[in-house]
Amino acid sequence: SLFKGTPYSYESGGLPLAICDLSFGELTDFYRRHYNASNCFIFLYGKIDEEDTLAYLSERYLDRYGRAEAYRVKDIPENCFDPAFAAPYPADESKLENGFYFACNFALPVPHTPLNLLTLRVLDRILCTSQGAVVKTAMQKAGVGEDFYSMVDEMVKVPWFSFVCSGCREGDREKFREIIETTLEKLAREGIDRDSLTATLNMLEFCEKEDADTWKTKGIAFAIQLLPKLLYDEDDPLELLEFFDAIDRLKELAKTDYFERF
Repeated sequence: SLFKGTPYSYESGGLPLAICDLSFGELTDFYRRHYNASNCFIFLYGKIDEEDTLAYLSERYLDRYGRAEAYRVKDIPENCFDPAFAAPYPADESKLENGFYFACNFALPVPHTPLNLLTLRVLDRILCTSQGAVVKTAMQKAGVGEDFYSMVDEMVKVPWFSFVCSGCREGDREKFREIIETTLEKLAREGIDRDSLTATLNMLEFCEKEDADTWKTKGIAFAIQLLPKLLYDEDDPLELLEFFDAIDRLKELAKTDYFERF
């Protein structure tokens, strides 16, 4: 339902049925355009000899390619959203009664700054993922669906946030939308619980200090943090590493209505 007519509206892995309509020339043209050195980012991390390493990369890899125009996602038009979108998906007949899957999606045209991206993480926990998350709790009390969760993508040109509920009945659709709208309106009007905000900010700060993302090496973690700016040629990608400055700023902003107005 978001980004209609843009590259984001397509399944990134492709659709098997579309392969029959693809010519070999179209395949090779696509490969030459996208799979070249001008479209890649190379991250080097650790105690290395920079000159020797760069010379090795140039000789063994980069010099084999001619310079090509780097592909970047262009500006996203304002009118590329469908207010409602429906599509079927395969399901077992025994699950048809509770086989509906609903999502309410929001595009968030905000710059990729540490403050904005961290704000999204805080709101995601407050609304959807923490124990007692307000939207999730409202869904459970109303008996809507079997599983409620959220999705946030900050790597795309325009970040987006999605409320998702699976195992729903067909008649739950309007109730699902109404719960999201009324809950968000109430929070904007009456405010987010400050104890919940403080606990969420403290948790995120603690996890960062304890280096809780143990599945990634530090170099890979830093590279991923830089991508939201690098992918779109935005200024100062290293700004995205300034996590603790953003946390300190959010602690001050939590005393205001910043999160309710975001």
